[in-house]
Amino acid sequence: MARFKDAPHDFVCPYRHRCPELEGLSTTWVFGEYQRAQIREHEHWRVRDEMAAEIAALEKTLREQSAEIDRLRAENKRLHQSRFKPHNKNSKARQATPKGIVRDKPKAPTGAKKRGAPTGHPPWTRKIPQRIDQTVHVDAPCTCPHCHGATDLSRGGSTSYIQEDIVLRPVTQVTSYIHQTAYCSGCRRQVFEKLEGELAFAPIGPEAKAAALYLRHEIKLPYRKVQQVMSTLFGLDYVPASTLGFEKRARHNGEPLYRDLIEKMRHSNIVHADETYWREDGRNVIVWYAGNENVAVFRIDPHRSAEAAKKLLGERLEALLVTDAYASYNSIEVQGRQSCLAHLLRTAREIGQILAAMKNPDVASKRFCIRLDRSQETWRSHRPSPMDTQDSPTH
Repeated sequence: MARFKDAPHDFVCPYRHRCPELEGLSTTWVFGEYQRAQIREHEHWRVRDEMAAEIAALEKTLREQSAEIDRLRAENKRLHQSRFKPHNKNSKARQATPKGIVRDKPKAPTGAKKRGAPTGHPPWTRKIPQRIDQTVHVDAPCTCPHCHGATDLSRGGSTSYIQEDIVLRPVTQVTSYIHQTAYCSGCRRQVFEKLEGELAFAPIGPEAKAAALYLRHEIKLPYRKVQQVMSTLFGLDYVPASTLGFEKRARHNGEPLYRDLIEKMRHSNIVHADETYWREDGRNVIVWYAGNENVAVFRIDPHRSAEAAKKLLGERLEALLVTDAYASYNSIEVQGRQSCLAHLLRTAREIGQILAAMKNPDVASKRFCIRLDRSQETWRSHRPSPMDTQDSPTH
């Protein structure tokens, strides 16, 4: 006889809504939770199997990449060492020799090559000048310049070589300009015509000013050093403050060209913009940049505000503006806006590093950062050359 009997067909338990054996829980609810628990268990096992397969695939990829990195390192080391001769086996022995003990110098092996350039190193020679300004013929010596003995001119020959040198003429060219003037009824004054390359009423000519500005801005010499070079090499004397006047005059003459570059930049299809700190006369200022592959414009401003951005880019820009997340660019009306991809990728990489350091990171976010970082490496390896793409929207 069975210990527990089946309930009658029409039996209704009076405790089905509050069973004392289930601590007052409903039997219907408990049975429903039991069925749902089985469904959730199967779903968890399915997700676990998928994650295990993905982890196995990632571990396989990691092992393959590690093996490839080791192979490339070994290949790089082999190629690097193949270009240089091996070290002498006795070099370490010579370094370990105590002071006061003299060892015999090892004999060089028979047929050994003398030390020189690594194997495969391309030779380098100076370019042969395209012109020869003068040719100097020198007679053969009657006395040897080494032993001071008599020489035999009948058994002589000839040798030649080309030598380049600079010609320093420490003199200035002084020009006196005498202009015939004419009266202009429109301007109501006397006028005269300037020649090409002439600076009216300037005591120093354009060539000297250009050389001084080159020494100042390209060679980065101080004002006093510029004045010293001009005085020593060219015999042109002036005070160091004159170079500052040359700069101001050059800035005034280049103002129309600078304005033209700004207009060309504002009418481009795409404009990259950025700003950074700059030192100007011992003060901290901001240098602003705007441009693309065809034109680049810089502007120095003491402020890093929206008004400073508008002075360079204008109130409205009919172009795609590529910038970082700095708020000063939000005040400019643009046709389109794109964030700098380098900043986005850098931020994604930093977030990925933070997630990697967490004990329980969000798996989807971590996977997204990894895929984004891999796509960055793929883009770098397949990036087209600047000649293939123009006005690229990437920063």
